[in-house]
Amino acid sequence: MSSSPPSPAPLRLKLTSDTATLAPTRKAVEQLAASLGFDDRAVGEIGLCVNEALANVMRHAYGGATDQPIELEALPTDDGIEIRVRDWGSGVVPPAKPDEARDPLTPGGLGLLCLGRMMSRVVYHPLPDGMLLVMTRTLSADRPASVPMSELKISNPIITAAQQHDDSLVATLRGEIDLHNSPQLRVGLFELLRQMPAPRRVVLDVAEVSYIDSSAIAVLVEVIRRLRDAGGKLLLVKMSPRVRNVMEVTRLGSLIGAADSVEAALRD
Repeated sequence: MSSSPPSPAPLRLKLTSDTATLAPTRKAVEQLAASLGFDDRAVGEIGLCVNEALANVMRHAYGGATDQPIELEALPTDDGIEIRVRDWGSGVVPPAKPDEARDPLTPGGLGLLCLGRMMSRVVYHPLPDGMLLVMTRTLSADRPASVPMSELKISNPIITAAQQHDDSLVATLRGEIDLHNSPQLRVGLFELLRQMPAPRRVVLDVAEVSYIDSSAIAVLVEVIRRLRDAGGKLLLVKMSPRVRNVMEVTRLGSLIGAADSVEAALRD
């Protein structure tokens, strides 16, 4: 009886921001990607994205200093590879989507363009002392088209997560929302709108919201008014029957979009 070959070991490296570390790091990640079954083209794209991510840290987060710490992890996943790049630099989130209409002769921005076109998912996590970049590439992805996501800072009992996707704001809500805690929802949503003042759409994932009352609806109406001023719209994702019923009774269906998934809402 034959046994399955052991899975490749994760790659964990402690680097400095010296450009001399780029080539050996890139090659080490490419070797891991090849052992996971990626073809030559995908291996090259993954290596390029690692190179560009590290170069951006060196240039921008550390301003060219050559002795600052960077940690890189490349982890096998069930369907590909996850690469995590941690720095202790400026913590500035890059633009959510690079300008693909840019003049190719204009310096800068090419690294972000590579990440957006070649990785399946790109998420920036700002930290109090720097940044964590998480990139994934799946084996099933031929030529993935990814919109890098930026985590938005939020500390709120109702809003469990928030990200910027291109020109959209996506937030995940949970719990029962009534007169007792709807003020917290309002504070949280408007704090996110201060971080991202003019989104084209606000997508609220309400799969874990079991109840809303008229006070919660009033908060959503405020958000709609704010978005209308900038030509944006509000969408709710995965509404429960009780939440959907409240929306229908209050006749907000014509003002608030609905979708079965965040991905569908972002295409709306």
